[in-house]
Amino acid sequence: QLSPGADPTLPASWCPAEPVYGIGGWGTPGEPNPACPTIEPADALSTVQPGELVITEIMKDPTAVDGDFGEYVELQNRSGRTIDLQGLELVDEVGDGVQVVDRAVLAPDGFAVFAASADPTLNGGIEDVLLGWGTDYGLRNSDDVVVLRFGTRVFDEVAYDNGDTFPDSSGISFQ
Repeated sequence: QLSPGADPTLPASWCPAEPVYGIGGWGTPGEPNPACPTIEPADALSTVQPGELVITEIMKDPTAVDGDFGEYVELQNRSGRTIDLQGLELVDEVGDGVQVVDRAVLAPDGFAVFAASADPTLNGGIEDVLLGWGTDYGLRNSDDVVVLRFGTRVFDEVAYDNGDTFPDSSGISFQ
């Protein structure tokens, strides 16, 4: 959609329509367009150092909802800067995982959640999931390594075991 009063020849004057109309289309046919959102400046992941994005909570074995939908990994931006998470990957020790494809801005001290399902009715009530991984990723209930990275730069990594040295309770996240 064209932002009201903006120059239609400039690409920055256009943005994806957000309002829903009819049976699920996106746009404002026959109505004025709302203003396009302002693009917040954010640092690229290439400027982020290890330890500035950290994993803060993991739910590997939910019991209140189906494990295929209720697993999640929470991360926090401890950099003190706003960061664009586009390109961020959540992977296991062999590199299988998921990636943030679109621009996703995370404020300083802000939290983001990657979850098996982005649907709160399936995932146990988690709102605002940044990335729903579906069947593209999963957390083992016994032992696993969860890696947060951008290319070859690892920001944080958590290796948990089957309760030998790490908390291991079904239905309870570890943080």
